[in-house]
Amino acid sequence: MKKHIFCLLITIVLSILFCLNTFAQTPTTIKTPTNVTVDAYIRPEFSVPQLAEIEALAADWIADHDSDAERVAPASRTYNCHAYAWHIKDGGNTVWLNAHDDHDDDPEILKKYWFGISPTYTSASSTNGTVCFYGSCWQYYDNDWHNNCDHSAEVISSNLVESKWGPWPRYRHSPSDCPYESSNIQYYNIPVSGDDLVCTSKTYSTLNISNATYNWSSEKVSTSGTSYSTTAIKTSNGAGWIQTEISSPYSGTTVRTEKKNVWAGKPQIYAYGSHIVDVNTGMPVYDFCYGTHNDVEAVHPAGDAGITDWDWQVLYGQVYPYGMLDQYATIYPYDYQSFMLEIRACNTCGYSDWAHMYTNVVDCGRYLLVFTPNPTTGETTLTIETNSSEKTFDENAPWDMEVYTETHLLKTKQTSLRGQSAKIQTAGWKEGVYLVRVNYNGEVLTGKVLVKK
Repeated sequence: MKKHIFCLLITIVLSILFCLNTFAQTPTTIKTPTNVTVDAYIRPEFSVPQLAEIEALAADWIADHDSDAERVAPASRTYNCHAYAWHIKDGGNTVWLNAHDDHDDDPEILKKYWFGISPTYTSASSTNGTVCFYGSCWQYYDNDWHNNCDHSAEVISSNLVESKWGPWPRYRHSPSDCPYESSNIQYYNIPVSGDDLVCTSKTYSTLNISNATYNWSSEKVSTSGTSYSTTAIKTSNGAGWIQTEISSPYSGTTVRTEKKNVWAGKPQIYAYGSHIVDVNTGMPVYDFCYGTHNDVEAVHPAGDAGITDWDWQVLYGQVYPYGMLDQYATIYPYDYQSFMLEIRACNTCGYSDWAHMYTNVVDCGRYLLVFTPNPTTGETTLTIETNSSEKTFDENAPWDMEVYTETHLLKTKQTSLRGQSAKIQTAGWKEGVYLVRVNYNGEVLTGKVLVKK
């Protein structure tokens, strides 16, 4: 409600301050990318004193509301939020564009972009929208209903937009960090149609605008051509995307479509255990408890690979594998001998390579090495822990630590450590698995830490 009152007060203040210029505007028209005519206005710019007053009002609002909005362009009376989000940001000419006109035969001006004859945009989720509209907020005053809360913004990311605040400056901000009602934000984009999985090649298409030029771009697949459709050819396996920019001869703008996520080729399952986690904790598993059931889960790779099945196998060691069904498995070691656990996944394109991990079998009633974070990119903290009520840690007992590479070369060593934790600096280390060996209180403890770039 406070935002509604604020919008009303700003409207009144601006009308008083700039009434001499309020009606000094020239009606004009612009075109949507699909050649639909939209009414707009050409407005003169503020005078220098007026501009200073408007900038001060905007700065006061930012300060009064502890706003984190970042100012990216100065105040201007020549264009507003709707014109910027739907037209100017894509290269269109500078105009003032109303969302509604209560005194015209065409009250829903802005809806021409996503509703009616030849719409350009389609309703989208917030994660892949490219433009958004803050839903109508009607207020009754002066014996009539007025719409003072509508607003438009360019979507930068899932939690960042850029918008012009009426005649105020243009800002980058979170969707709710602005003077407009944000409870009903509607997202729109230009979708790309086609399958989510590319084994060898697939055809994709988007909005068909006659005489428009299309500039396709992609990752993990190759695309070409200047038509509204393109053939995507797999270039490598993994999570990719497809997108195009449409240059319209009608609006004089170049609009971008959604970035459609696709998976190219077979699944990619990586080694080092980072794709095998404990069912209960969700943490990567490197050590398995002796003489008990260890429930583990295979983690889907980043992106939707369209996985339909998982395969597991155990090599070496004395292990009973139970219930290796889909992405779940139960491992029961009955000897302290290390073993190798392997997984692979398949989709309609085929099977991934086997991903393998060497494991330790430990007595989970004894001391254990825990690394946080694991995997790490620059530093991890090693902590000696136990889940046994019969074990306590002696803060005064010195202990030594050694870290070895996968080829058993000594990487680093620390001696006479005290306390339960120690930091391991991994910045500059090659990506891979490192074996950590600790000599504490007459016991040799081992663990593994994964270093990633």
